[in-house]
Amino acid sequence: MEADRIKTMNIFERIACITAELEPLEKDLIVGNGDKSYKAASEGSVLAAIKPKEEKYRVMSYATARQQTSMILEKEYTWNGERRTVKLTKVDVTETYRFVNIDNPEEYIETVAFGTGIDTYDKAPGKAMTYADKYALMKMYKMSTGAANDPDSCASPEPDFIPLLADTPSPDNPLDFSARPAHVSSAPAGAAPTEQAPANAAPAGAEKGENGGQPAEMTLEQARALILPIGEYKGKSMGEVYAINPGLIGFYAGERFKSERNPALKTAAKVILDNMPGK
Repeated sequence: MEADRIKTMNIFERIACITAELEPLEKDLIVGNGDKSYKAASEGSVLAAIKPKEEKYRVMSYATARQQTSMILEKEYTWNGERRTVKLTKVDVTETYRFVNIDNPEEYIETVAFGTGIDTYDKAPGKAMTYADKYALMKMYKMSTGAANDPDSCASPEPDFIPLLADTPSPDNPLDFSARPAHVSSAPAGAAPTEQAPANAAPAGAEKGENGGQPAEMTLEQARALILPIGEYKGKSMGEVYAINPGLIGFYAGERFKSERNPALKTAAKVILDNMPGK
């Protein structure tokens, strides 16, 4: 009898059998609207495919631990010509997901899964947990949803790509120059910054030196006051940008950022980083 044979299997054999019997998953969910929409596999379709196989091979799967971090984001939008701001909650979940041999509960395999949810306060945690649960199952059983599910099917971002989600400023950081909360930009995801150098892009003392090469020496206050002329945070001072997204200051200070039109950005970024605590 097959049922008797299954009861003698260890957890590795059971998971291997489930993996072998699962078919590639059809994406049944359309997320978003218009040209920004994309297809995804819903939690319902994942569970519908996996639950019968787990029942057949007597495997119990569940999350044994979840750790959550959250932050408040702001997103600006226009409604009937009026500029408005909505507050959203971003929740990140890291969970440990366990797969147990029902016939020998002391035998199990665990995996770590991650999930992020952005929504109004009460919905964000549920989204994050659903995402983590779904991918814990899909990755354990090696479920495929087609080429679009493979990160290698997409080109790497351009060097000037700027993340849309900003880090939360640290209240203990003396270079935290702005009380602004972290926010989500309304700019399209992956939009590359375009360089435009307004007249007020560099404060006094930050212009190019007489040799036409590197900018003149810059003080910390000048570096803080420098207005960003490109990218998602165009129009904000470097001090504000450091408070919103310190990783971007590191990008401007690094070797990957090269700009003949805005060399003061690299100088300002280096001055700010050089004056970080512990330097």
